[in-house]
Amino acid sequence: MVQFDNDPAPLYHRLYELERILEDHSFTATNPFRVSFSYGLVCSRDGEHIDDLLERCDTLMYERKRRKHTAHSEGRA
Repeated sequence: MVQFDNDPAPLYHRLYELERILEDHSFTATNPFRVSFSYGLVCSRDGEHIDDLLERCDTLMYERKRRKHTAHSEGRA
């Protein structure tokens, strides 16, 4: 996902809301499976190469994914 301003707050809010909606609809009587997603959200730095920006995004995404899987396996999610 790409956002072309450096105020991540509105995007964080939308992503949080989407996570809550998916969580609310997982493992119900009519939906016996879990749907989730992970993301990395960063603001670009002056002069930063796109490859470096994407690497930072990937790193954050995999950290979030690991935390979510750990919390889920420990019964916290």
